[in-house]
Amino acid sequence: NSLIKKELATKGLFVPFEFLLKKEDKQTDKVLAKSKNYIPTHKFYKTDLSNDKIFSNHNYLYLQFPDEAGYVFSAMKNMLILTALFSLVIIVVFYITIQSVLRQKKLNEVKNDFINNMTHELKTPIATISLAIDALNNPQVKHDEERFSKYTSILKEENQKLNNHVEDVLQLALLEKGELQLHRQKINVIEVIKTSINTHKLQIAKQNAQLIFVPQESQIMIMADEFHLLAVFNNLIDNALKYSNQYCVIELSIYQTTDNIAISIKDNGIGISPDLHKKVFEKFYRVQSGNLHDVKGFGLGLSYVKSIIEQHGGSIELRSNNGSEFIIKLPMT
Repeated sequence: NSLIKKELATKGLFVPFEFLLKKEDKQTDKVLAKSKNYIPTHKFYKTDLSNDKIFSNHNYLYLQFPDEAGYVFSAMKNMLILTALFSLVIIVVFYITIQSVLRQKKLNEVKNDFINNMTHELKTPIATISLAIDALNNPQVKHDEERFSKYTSILKEENQKLNNHVEDVLQLALLEKGELQLHRQKINVIEVIKTSINTHKLQIAKQNAQLIFVPQESQIMIMADEFHLLAVFNNLIDNALKYSNQYCVIELSIYQTTDNIAISIKDNGIGISPDLHKKVFEKFYRVQSGNLHDVKGFGLGLSYVKSIIEQHGGSIELRSNNGSEFIIKLPMT
């Protein structure tokens, strides 16, 4: 036993074992020595102790290692742990890389869509302004007061469109940086909604649309930034008109709850699929329906609306059933 233990130690093996020493030849099969727990039916390793002798006596040594699997695992444990950690790091890095590539691909597509839309949106008023200037240089138009006035109105209108486009991008940039300052004051939200409706009167008449707003009260006072709140209502009414059916009906309603007010802007337009309800509030996102250039815009409006409402401590919810309904909730104070 001690000789075997010593020999195993020289090989770096410090592991429990059982042994059997046996003499085997054609006439003899005799056990010469045996450890207490050696089990003949269990796995063993066998070696001929007389292999290097001229006259062999055919003595064989049988060795068993009861905890062979545990010893092998113990010897490899550190290596297995390091391998597992290394594999995990590779998987995580691979996952992050794939996610980053997909995100970059999506951002690149969004960037290209935005540039295409912006180019299209800016070129249209620029082309119109160019045509109007050429017309104003015509001597016949110069001496025709009515036509001259008409073309100057077109110039003013198209210039305002350009200004609005630039303002949209600038306002969103300020929001993104967190530099947009709200100038809150006590305002009558009903009057703000009425101002927004008046702004769209010509567009409503041109589309032969119908806008219904019959508030139950003459005033509801809240603390808010009038300029940006007006821009919110302008965006939502403008979207309702843009994405309307042939006969557009927009219903506005406002009501108070215990600690906030709710404003609903509902239309009978094309509606928005439920799985896109969250995406429509993302920057630059535009619902893929038909030719995007048929409907003007950069895909900034709803992102701006959501940001402004949240900066006021409120929330906005989208419901879509036979059209779209945006519900804004704002705190009373």
